[in-house]
Amino acid sequence: MTMDSNGSMTMPMSDPNAWATAMNNLGMPPIGISGQQLMPDFDPSLGMMGGITPMNPMMPGLGMVFNPLSQDLPVVKEIIHCTTCTLFPPNPNLPQPATRDRPPGCKTVFVGGVPENSNEQLIVEVFGQCGEIVAIRKSKKNFCHIRFAEEFTVDKALFLSGYRIRLGSSTDKKDSGRLHVDFAQARDDLYEWECHQRMLAREERHRRKIEDDLFRPPSPPPIVHYSDHESSQLGDKIKDDGKFPEAVHVLLTWLERGEVNRRNANNFYSMIQASNGHIRRLTGEKSQHEKEVEEAKDKFKIALAGIVGQFEQIVSVFQAASKQKAWDHFTKAQRKNLDMWRKQAEEIRNMHSEQLMGIRREEEMEMSDDDMEDPPDSKDSEDSGMQMLSVQRFCQHHRPSSDPDLQRRQLCLTEMTVIIPQASDNQLTTPHE
Repeated sequence: MTMDSNGSMTMPMSDPNAWATAMNNLGMPPIGISGQQLMPDFDPSLGMMGGITPMNPMMPGLGMVFNPLSQDLPVVKEIIHCTTCTLFPPNPNLPQPATRDRPPGCKTVFVGGVPENSNEQLIVEVFGQCGEIVAIRKSKKNFCHIRFAEEFTVDKALFLSGYRIRLGSSTDKKDSGRLHVDFAQARDDLYEWECHQRMLAREERHRRKIEDDLFRPPSPPPIVHYSDHESSQLGDKIKDDGKFPEAVHVLLTWLERGEVNRRNANNFYSMIQASNGHIRRLTGEKSQHEKEVEEAKDKFKIALAGIVGQFEQIVSVFQAASKQKAWDHFTKAQRKNLDMWRKQAEEIRNMHSEQLMGIRREEEMEMSDDDMEDPPDSKDSEDSGMQMLSVQRFCQHHRPSSDPDLQRRQLCLTEMTVIIPQASDNQLTTPHE
């Protein structure tokens, strides 16, 4: 044992006997990293700390390989004794070995610096303590790839990076090497990671679908097929004003399905006739709504006229304040505000005035359209008047003569003048011989 600068005693870890003696004094069985006993004749009662249950250094929490520690805390690495080899820690003053970026779902590590005389059994002995090994791909050179069963075991394997390994007590160069452990990119790891991500995405979609189904409104019930009982109930619903929209939808579905036949044609005719009876009601409702709209328009027009009148008064106030008699008594800031307010009031007044004028123009156009609906009757009356005037003039210029042909022509012309206005009024045409 030696004394360091801090006053604490250190023990050379390369001596297994000293390590076993220290563990014996603490009441712990001297067991190596691989689980073998360093002292076969160990007696727990001979320890310096009696009454303490012996502890196994390989139990969880006391093993040589720990979970990843925080980067802020210094990591202390010690000598690791295995059955066929020994691992010596790197110099703590040297920087940490560089590693590549961790691939997604990485379970495979690259191990370089493996002794040339090593075998797969040695690799399992060293890295098997980190976790379950699935596969080992060893090269003929001094490196290999190790694939673990879990992702977190990769962090434990990286803990061994920088260790110097020596087989037994040999000093041969082929029996030693410096381990370099780094992340490796494997297609199997990437495939399993993508499968896991797809599974998570499926679970997320399923969860969202369940949430959407909970908040989705219920679907309408399916429409039943035609039957005499359903037909009688539907006829009563069609006659009801409140249930008519739903009932007529069912009737339309039955007609589109082709459920009409010779036996039930009378029932369908009755339901269609009942549907037709709602036309008068709907027309009356439409007229009532149109009347309400016209009344609302009149109220709006009256209210808008009142608003425009009040805007006119406000603008008049600003115009009166802008006259020389009152304008000179205001300060410069007050004049600026009054001028700005006057412009705003005039703009709003003009906008509302244009809106009111537009409403009045629309009313005038509607009234002119109503007046233009009667010209055909007036035209017919004008045509009949012109014909009567022409007949009178003809009769005045052609006095009754003794010629029978001329008298007959005058009589026919007079009859046509009397009949044509009657035919235009009655919309009939009667042939005359």
